[in-house]
Amino acid sequence: MSEKKKFTVYIGSVALCVSMAVVLHYVSFTNPYLQSICHLLRPFIYIGLYLVWAISFQKRIIQKEPRRCLIMIAVMMVFWMLVRMCKFEIPYEMPTALRYAWYLYYIPMILIPTLGLNAALLMDKEEGENTKNQSACLIIPALCLIFAVLTNDLHQKVFYFPKGFFFSNGVYEYRFIFILIQIWMMLCLMIMEVVLMRKSAASGRKWTWFPVLPGLLLLGWNLCHILGMPFIKAYVGDMTAVCCFLMAAIYQSSIICGLIPINSRYIELFQAAGGLDAEITDWSFKKCYHSGKFLDIPQEVRETLLVG
Repeated sequence: MSEKKKFTVYIGSVALCVSMAVVLHYVSFTNPYLQSICHLLRPFIYIGLYLVWAISFQKRIIQKEPRRCLIMIAVMMVFWMLVRMCKFEIPYEMPTALRYAWYLYYIPMILIPTLGLNAALLMDKEEGENTKNQSACLIIPALCLIFAVLTNDLHQKVFYFPKGFFFSNGVYEYRFIFILIQIWMMLCLMIMEVVLMRKSAASGRKWTWFPVLPGLLLLGWNLCHILGMPFIKAYVGDMTAVCCFLMAAIYQSSIICGLIPINSRYIELFQAAGGLDAEITDWSFKKCYHSGKFLDIPQEVRETLLVG
């Protein structure tokens, strides 16, 4: 199958899965069993997509450090979908469990933009270059913010529950650390977009503005969500699904337009190699790709070369 056909099948499959998940969000059944199946099937569609996405990174992404960041982003998306699915299964008679499921949302909410920025900064680093200090400068503050959320019941500096409403997760006020979390996430997203745009302009490739579009949509969605605009809640109010999908779109777009190097596109590489006559075969010596006017080598010679 050609690269173009593979890309078409890939995009079509993802679009079909996402469309199915969106339809399941708005479908309702009077039968409680069918309704439960819909509620469970929808997150599992997203989980399946992100698991396949993470596995593909292990095979496709050349650079080690960006590959780790992208795999962790996909893992955080799977974790977020699982927490969301479990949260809606917790009965209201267990407010403490509901509250901690809500707190767990902030692990992927904080780490996904942080890892996204780290991956963007690591894109053009040389293999073997020490990037631990750079990564630590981003990860350590993010972990501190997560720790503050998970220990909120002790200090209430993220969410404050008025007296008598501690066991009611619907009555609370935002505190200083919550504002810091929002600033951190927005800064990571904005700096990531600036880094992507600068590297896009420097690369000289076509369609390098493509990753910026989902990033701007994500940034706009976050602003509208913080401001509490009613149309966001009515039409695109599923924070987990929207944030995960748009963040995935940013980095998949970066792969498609060539900002993130992958170990495929052999035809493009061969075409770019001026004056090089070369050939790639499978294990049965069947020609897969070739460049220039490569000699027609007999089967016996091919096998001799492999043995040698």
